[in-house]
Amino acid sequence: MLPFVFAGLLILSVSRAAQAMIVEVRRQFREIPGLRDAPLGEEDGQAVRPDHVRCIRIATRAALVEMILPGVLAIMSPLIIGFGFGQRALIGLLVAAIASGYLLGLVLNNAGGAWDNAKKLVETGHFGADNGKGSAWHHAAVAGDTLGDAMKDTAGPALNILIKLMASFGLVAVGLMNADNTRGWVGLILFLVTAAFAALFGWVSNARAADTQAAAMAGMDAAEYEPNNDPTSAVPKIRARSPFYEPGPAVNAAIPGSELFNAYSVAADEGIHDPAELPGLENHATDVSTPLLQAAP
Repeated sequence: MLPFVFAGLLILSVSRAAQAMIVEVRRQFREIPGLRDAPLGEEDGQAVRPDHVRCIRIATRAALVEMILPGVLAIMSPLIIGFGFGQRALIGLLVAAIASGYLLGLVLNNAGGAWDNAKKLVETGHFGADNGKGSAWHHAAVAGDTLGDAMKDTAGPALNILIKLMASFGLVAVGLMNADNTRGWVGLILFLVTAAFAALFGWVSNARAADTQAAAMAGMDAAEYEPNNDPTSAVPKIRARSPFYEPGPAVNAAIPGSELFNAYSVAADEGIHDPAELPGLENHATDVSTPLLQAAP
């Protein structure tokens, strides 16, 4: 049961983080002048800079905050079972969690990878031109790829950590537990504390997710729901190009009459695969088959 709950929480966390990132990206497109339309990130000769800091903050916060509840469940579950029902029950919990977590991890990794590659196969036109990009098949494959990425990159690998974490905490605390349920009151207290924390955390997460979704639907700034006065969260000003900027080297066309131009003329549309056939070697006077670097005697 625990591996399934753990995997479900992780997939929901990925969804909430993605929605928050979408809201922020749409806000920047809407409020930063020229960010959407300026070619190569420039408008009227001035650089248009997106607010990378805020996007990084959203991703970092989601990576840390969204793992609080799954981590608490992974740590407290063996303690609740061990203190509440005894050491034998703890052994059964760990064995079942390892077995089901391993199998579920295989399913999530393989299914997620299959859905990810299914979209690529549809995009190659393997199923015909009518079922390629833009078709109903492609829309369904994109939906499967969206869920498959969360399964194979997040939930699947995290189950390996779950079973190790549960086993580690259970074995560390097993010396404090009794063989039977004579100290069941300790497990009851731990259960009530964990349930209260999970309910509070779930309520806060759902409220934030509802606010983010409302901001996405109404086209509002998601910052209204997370007020802070950090100057890095402000929309960056459009800055001119640095005076120390120097353009990179350009690739010029071959000058007529040069050796490079003659080589291109001889090659025409056919590539020269034999280095001995390159122009300018004067009837193979140079032995290109001899390695340039030889071992010292």
